[in-house]
Amino acid sequence: MTDYATMNEMRKQMRRDLPAYAFARTPWCAAILIAANLLIGALFYLDMRYALPWYATGALSLFLGYVYFIIAIVAHDTIHGSIAKSRSQRYALTYLGYYPFFISPHLWDVWHCAHHSRTNTQHDPDANPCWHEAQNNRFTRLLSWLMPSKTNRVRGVLFYFYWFTADAQTMLWNNSGFKELNFESYGFNKRRAILDTAAYLCFWIAVFFLIGPVRFVFLAVIPMMIGNAIFMAFATSEHIYLPRTRVNDALDNTVSVKVPKIVDLLTLNFSHHVEHHLFPNMSFVHTPLARAWLRKNMRGRYLELSLPQALKIVFETERLYKDDYVLVDRNDNPQCAVDTRDILRRLRPPVASQQT
Repeated sequence: MTDYATMNEMRKQMRRDLPAYAFARTPWCAAILIAANLLIGALFYLDMRYALPWYATGALSLFLGYVYFIIAIVAHDTIHGSIAKSRSQRYALTYLGYYPFFISPHLWDVWHCAHHSRTNTQHDPDANPCWHEAQNNRFTRLLSWLMPSKTNRVRGVLFYFYWFTADAQTMLWNNSGFKELNFESYGFNKRRAILDTAAYLCFWIAVFFLIGPVRFVFLAVIPMMIGNAIFMAFATSEHIYLPRTRVNDALDNTVSVKVPKIVDLLTLNFSHHVEHHLFPNMSFVHTPLARAWLRKNMRGRYLELSLPQALKIVFETERLYKDDYVLVDRNDNPQCAVDTRDILRRLRPPVASQQT
């Protein structure tokens, strides 16, 4: 392992070591969004035109959930600038990825920018809430009651199926009072985000009347829930059981997860999360290059574990920070408290032991 004084120094070294194309935009990925949306339209038409039996519609519903997840991942990359350069182009493409989840491109731009600049700090919009905040804020108590944890397994599993969409609505309607986020400092225009959301609502109302309530459940609601669950299965495995940090260092506050290569292919390398936090505008096509560099040069610091292991930790820990290190339940039960530094030590065995 090589020691670097700061994360920026390490990033500069990675830029020197990795090929120049690793940092190039991949505009051809916009074709994934366009093709996926054409496929969605074709599948809607297929089900309407041929009145598929319930089991075929059920299988179609599952597949559409995966497609909804894929377009969300490409939209996530798009807003970071890995596909298009101009903001107007990014927003136009992102509309094609987030309409199933009711997420305004403008809101996502601001929300996700805040997450990257404040990763796993007290004011990260995606970090666990504080225990002290939960004592005074009814919404925070509700959130901690819903999130997956050691004492909240059933509700926690169910929450995965609408968490991403619920998070977006929280950020839209409650961003000023929740965690003192102050989205306005990032240039947030709430009216614009509300108009985006209203346009999505009008679109889905029109679809509802066009295809009818039963098909709407199978082709819109269930796929949205599946897309939510896949997206959040990855998202929750990458931050929420680590210590809260003061310095935004992706090697301390972020985990990448390991999945079979075929799963990485099918999920567009969404498991490469440390890599993404180091280089947010790096296309998912190139993040495996960054992963190979980290595995070679940052053993002992680079955090990586399997997706099942990560989710197991999520359901073995609570979701409220009592301080920067200790996670507790809403009642501050000492038997449920977990020191996240112990988790970090477990995930970071000494380099020498890795080499034997």
